[in-house]
Amino acid sequence: MSILLTNMDLKREQIVIDPLTGPTGYGLEYTYSVMERIRQTGLGGDAMLALPMIVSPGQECAKIKELRTPEKDLPAWGDLARRATVWN
Repeated sequence: MSILLTNMDLKREQIVIDPLTGPTGYGLEYTYSVMERIRQTGLGGDAMLALPMIVSPGQECAKIKELRTPEKDLPAWGDLARRATVWN
């Protein structure tokens, strides 16, 4: 996408990569793996993948059942407030 945007005369300085748009639904581990590959390739010399990234894993984590399930439903998981702090 970065290449296509620069072909449309958008400057590289105006582009920010959002790695969460592609792997939506695959989970945080897959997203992190994608971010690692983007950064390693960018550091390896690929100018289009050396652009800054916007990442908000805390916001994505807040959507999972482990963070939202009330303590009364699954008491073995512990205190919801503490669980929410650990996840974020």
